[in-house]
Amino acid sequence: MRRGTFCVLPAALLLLGIGCAELPTDTPGELPVPDTPLGLLRAFEWCYDHQDEVLYAEILDPDFTGVLFPDQERYGEGEIPMEWGREEEPARFAEFCDACGEGDIGLHLDLDDYEGP
Repeated sequence: MRRGTFCVLPAALLLLGIGCAELPTDTPGELPVPDTPLGLLRAFEWCYDHQDEVLYAEILDPDFTGVLFPDQERYGEGEIPMEWGREEEPARFAEFCDACGEGDIGLHLDLDDYEGP
């Protein structure tokens, strides 16, 4: 019986160590790793919250196309959506951050029920 006790204790410590190594480290102040679809969305959220223009430009898809649909009630039915590409988006994001001021952006994506792609 004593042999079993000694074998279980190291095994339990090993499992505890493995479990601790795999605990999520995504806290509100930490940059999420954009290596999954959910991680990428969280990284975009982080970029807005921290106004990180460099990272925003890095994780932006090369095929990105932005589309701004005008407010139909305000501008009428005939307004054409405005489109821009990947080359322009980092500059637009920088302008947005400058206009908002430091710490004034708080993007929250409700991804609690996200199930993956």
